[in-house]
Amino acid sequence: MLSSDKEVEQKIRQVCEIGKLKLGIIEKNFKIKFLTTRIHLLQNENKLLGNQIINFESTLGNFSKKSNILKESDILYFLHIPKTAGTALITILDNYFEPGSVLKPHDWHELLPQLPPDFSKYKFVRGHFGYSIVRNLPKKPICITMLRNPTDQVVSALRMIRRQPRDAQKYSISENESLSDIVISGKIGSIQNPQTRWLLMDQNVIVRTRFMEKKELENYNPEEDQKLLPIHSETKYLQIAKRRIQEFAFVGLVEKMEESLFLLHYTFGWKPIRNFIRKNAAPTIDKHEKLSEEALQKISDWTSLDIQLYNYAQELFESKYLQMVSSLEKKYHDEKYSKMDENEVIFDMLNKNYQETIKSKNFKSSS
Repeated sequence: MLSSDKEVEQKIRQVCEIGKLKLGIIEKNFKIKFLTTRIHLLQNENKLLGNQIINFESTLGNFSKKSNILKESDILYFLHIPKTAGTALITILDNYFEPGSVLKPHDWHELLPQLPPDFSKYKFVRGHFGYSIVRNLPKKPICITMLRNPTDQVVSALRMIRRQPRDAQKYSISENESLSDIVISGKIGSIQNPQTRWLLMDQNVIVRTRFMEKKELENYNPEEDQKLLPIHSETKYLQIAKRRIQEFAFVGLVEKMEESLFLLHYTFGWKPIRNFIRKNAAPTIDKHEKLSEEALQKISDWTSLDIQLYNYAQELFESKYLQMVSSLEKKYHDEKYSKMDENEVIFDMLNKNYQETIKSKNFKSSS
C-alpha cells in the first residue's frame, strides 16, 4: 500500500512512464494534486477488488466532453453509494463536464455549510446525497449509480470505519478489533441494507437542517437519520428501490467494472475507455479479513433487501448489456473478431460506433 502523497505521486509518474504518457499531458488534464488526492482516496477504499492502481494508459487521453445523448438543459446525477467504486468513477466522469458546471461538494457534510444560492448552473452532481438532492435541483436529473455485492460492500465499509479514527471512536471500535467481532457486536446499526437505504433517502435534508448550527452540521449523518426514510414495510422499501434503479439511465456493477464502463459510455455517447482498475493476482489480506460463519450470516441478515436489490440490478444490467452487444454486432461484425478477446471485440465495436456517431453529427451540423 502507498503510505504517503509523495509515494502516490511517484507511483503516478511510474505509471505514466510505463504508459508512455508525458507528465505534462496529465498535468494539463487533471493536475497532479488532484490526481494525488483521488488516488489516495482510492487507497482508502481498501482495494475494492484487490490491490488496484489507475491504468493511465487505457484511461487517460482523448476524453470527449460532449455527450451525444445529454442535452444542454440536462442534469446528470451520480448517486454515489459508499464503497461502490464511485470515487474512481467520478475521476473519469468529472472530465466530461466543464469544471464550473460540476457540483464539487461530495456529501452533505461538505454541502450544507456552503449551500449555493441555487443549483441551476450545475450539469453534473455527484456524491453521497441519496435520492434527497433530487428535490433541490431545478429539474429532474438523469440518474446513474453503481451497486456492489452486498457482503463485499458492507465489509469494505466496516474496514473503512475501523481505519478512520473519528469513526472508530464514534462506534467504540479498537484498531485491533476483528471484523467478525465488530459485526457480531452490532455496534454499527446503520450498516443494515445500506444500498437500499441510499436509494430510498429522499426527504428534504436542506429544510431539515436549516436551523442547525455549524457544529451540528459537521456531525449530522442524513443516512443514519431514520426520519429521512419513508415509513413503509420492507416489501415496499424494496419495491421503491427497484423502481428507482429501473428508471435510472445506467446502473453499473462493481463486479463487472469493465463491462459497466462499456455500457456507461455507450449509453451517453462518450468515447469508450477500457477498465481503469487493475487487479493484482494476490490481494493483500490481513489477519482480520476472514469472517466467521456467524459474522457472515449476520451480514446476510443485515443485507436481506440489498441482496434482492442486487440480484434485480444484475438482471437489469445483463439485459441492457446484451441489447448493446447485439446492436453493435449487427452493425460491425468482422471476421477478425473470432481471434480476439471478447472485451477487445466490444471495445473495438464501441469505438467504431462512437466514430460513426461523431461523423454523422458533424455531417448534420455542416448541412
